[in-house]
Amino acid sequence: MTDPVRRPSTMTPPQGTPTPIPARQSASGLFRLSPLPDLPPTTHPAWGELIRNPHCHEFKYAAAGMLIFNLNLQWKRDPSKLGALVKQAHEFFRKYQVLLTNDLGKLFK
Repeated sequence: MTDPVRRPSTMTPPQGTPTPIPARQSASGLFRLSPLPDLPPTTHPAWGELIRNPHCHEFKYAAAGMLIFNLNLQWKRDPSKLGALVKQAHEFFRKYQVLLTNDLGKLFK
């Protein structure tokens, strides 16, 4: 009598089932990521413009938009703090640069 239970080692995928394709890897076996764009220094005039006019760009990453909106409110209360606010924005963008790559390309042309 034959065994009705098929063993996993003898099972074959049904006809038409796609087989998984291995992911592309570099020669070293590691994935290569595209390089990140350079983050402009805090002296770049677009930083100040971004804080003074937060509606000039709609961010894909909501946290960035909230930060810039908050920095704009702080700047309206005390315009002399612009340098410190730019540093705060720069630090945020540096920390989350991977998530903000598309936005950085549009903001700092």
